[in-house]
Amino acid sequence: IHPYFFAIPIITAICILSVIIGFFNAREYDVIDLSEYEWHDEYGNPATLNSFNATTKDELIAEKIYTTLSPTKQNTVLIMRSRNSFVNVYINDHLIYEDNTNISRMFDSSPGSRWHQIPIGLNDDPVRLCLEVTACFYNSHGMVDSIYIGKENDVYNKVVSSRLFGFIISSFFYLMGLVLIYAHFHLSHSNNLGKDLLYLGIATFFCAQWSNAETLLWQLFIGHSEVIHMIEYVSLPAIPLSLGVLACYRLRGKMQMLSYFYTWICSINMFAVCFLHVTYLAEFHYTLTFTHVLLGVMIPFMVMLTLSYINPNDKKQSLLLIAIILIVLIFCVISALARYITGIYSSYSTHVRIALICFLSCLIFYQLNQVANTFSKGLKSDMIHDMAIHDYLTGLYNRTGYGEHEKLYNNMIRNNTPIGIIQLDVNNLKLINDNLGHEIGDKMINAVAQGLKLAFPETQAKCYRMGGDEFLVMLDGKDPEQTYRNGFNCLRDYCNEQNHNPDNEFRLQIAHGYVLIEHGSMTLEDAMEKADMLMYINKKALKTKKLSRSLECEIPEEI
Repeated sequence: IHPYFFAIPIITAICILSVIIGFFNAREYDVIDLSEYEWHDEYGNPATLNSFNATTKDELIAEKIYTTLSPTKQNTVLIMRSRNSFVNVYINDHLIYEDNTNISRMFDSSPGSRWHQIPIGLNDDPVRLCLEVTACFYNSHGMVDSIYIGKENDVYNKVVSSRLFGFIISSFFYLMGLVLIYAHFHLSHSNNLGKDLLYLGIATFFCAQWSNAETLLWQLFIGHSEVIHMIEYVSLPAIPLSLGVLACYRLRGKMQMLSYFYTWICSINMFAVCFLHVTYLAEFHYTLTFTHVLLGVMIPFMVMLTLSYINPNDKKQSLLLIAIILIVLIFCVISALARYITGIYSSYSTHVRIALICFLSCLIFYQLNQVANTFSKGLKSDMIHDMAIHDYLTGLYNRTGYGEHEKLYNNMIRNNTPIGIIQLDVNNLKLINDNLGHEIGDKMINAVAQGLKLAFPETQAKCYRMGGDEFLVMLDGKDPEQTYRNGFNCLRDYCNEQNHNPDNEFRLQIAHGYVLIEHGSMTLEDAMEKADMLMYINKKALKTKKLSRSLECEIPEEI
């Protein structure tokens, strides 16, 4: 069992547990949500927090909006999130916080979504709060949201709790993408699997990376919002590209041709937006419109991809599932794009996340089901293969197993690796079978096999039952000569113990022949014949000498 088979249920359990803990620990924090306050401009006209605009690309004008705060308590902090804008904060017309506008050109003109933490301190009287907001782009609404005031711990808990679920789900898919990629490289060598896992893993990874950045918790925890903003920008055009590659691999016929065309367009778009940005010709923000179009065009490919994983015999269930997915995808993607275009950024990423979760969950479920079936078939195949090369009575390798290992031994001889060969034959088996029955004969054979396992462990040798009363031991350890002598002595002691056991109805008498191949001195076939000849010489000697009933075999002299 490999680690990734445990990773998926562990990750799932952690995510579910986190959601349950967060749900039961939910409480009202001592926090004031300033987005619900009445805001107005410097002329007293009502104002909102989500409609700061630049007139032209070269003329970015600061806008001021005001509200009145109630008396604040000790250790009070103001936390807010600005998007595509810079924010200065005034209390009673005194500048208490000045935003940092020095951003490298590489990271775009905007720091993206950035959190601001401003300590307010203790005020006994109402104060006038002013936000001076400068939009970063002329064609996109700058905004301020998630603006809370209260004790620092409560404010942080309020912000985290409101975004924790999306963060957990995104992190789950993040890890799932890595698991799928790892599973591909691990399983593709040993199983007949295609590249579904790899392409699906890459697509899942980029979807999760974009979604994870959109939760904004990384910016809150570690800062460096411009870096995370850049990762988010790069990940977004990578989503249709990675899903297009998966569609090229999965779909057939006309849809495959369309997938190739779509993927090429996505590749050109990905290259273009990166090239224009690094050459300072156009920032990412101004080139994302075509990416949004590609995301919309991606919907039919997502539906067809889901359908490609479904068993064609379950047509009714497939049609129902596709209908549900299609409705969710169309609603979520169109709603998200509409919100983004109109400047309502507060929940557009949630809609995209829901669409991606529905789609990726289906694909991952079907793909993992296919992997499980493949692994199950492979496991059954391994079990059948294991049964085919092992002797059912003794558990030792059989003649088929030797045939499978023969190539390995020949390679060792060609590489001048020393190998020891022991041919063994159990005396008097026929006599036991004829007089005491085959059941006792099987016990005798099994006793010999257990002795061989004890004397020649798997790390130093391989033991075979070649048929009937014939056994073979191949010594492929570092020092086969020493292994042979130690094993022989152990086998002698074992047989003596068996022969002195009054419960046994047989006595063990084993003839053997041993040959050592060094420096490629002989072929495997010649060595087997020589060991066989030595075994029969030893067998004849045993019968001639009529040795006592023990392991009546001696180490013969070299011939």
